[in-house]
Amino acid sequence: MFKNQFMCLCSLLVLSFTINAQQQVSGNVSDQAGPLPGVSILLKGTSIGVITDFDGNYTIRLKEGNGTLQYSYVGYKTKEILVGQQTVINVVLEENTELLD
Repeated sequence: MFKNQFMCLCSLLVLSFTINAQQQVSGNVSDQAGPLPGVSILLKGTSIGVITDFDGNYTIRLKEGNGTLQYSYVGYKTKEILVGQQTVINVVLEENTELLD
């Protein structure tokens, strides 16, 4: 009896650590004119990344919540945001006027 309870408790602990090890972040990327489709979002220093959909929305699953997300799009300044405990991050990108010269 005790062995079964112990195994059940161990299974619950492992499951809780597995669930807590992942974090989902979602949001919207836009500029002054509206949503931006095709924006690249990468977890800095990794190959984990996604792109925004037609409406500028995205969802990314992270293994840890202490990373930095990099938002990049052709013709716009790259923006970096520390994730921390945030689960929704909406971003407004600025045009890179230096590229126009």
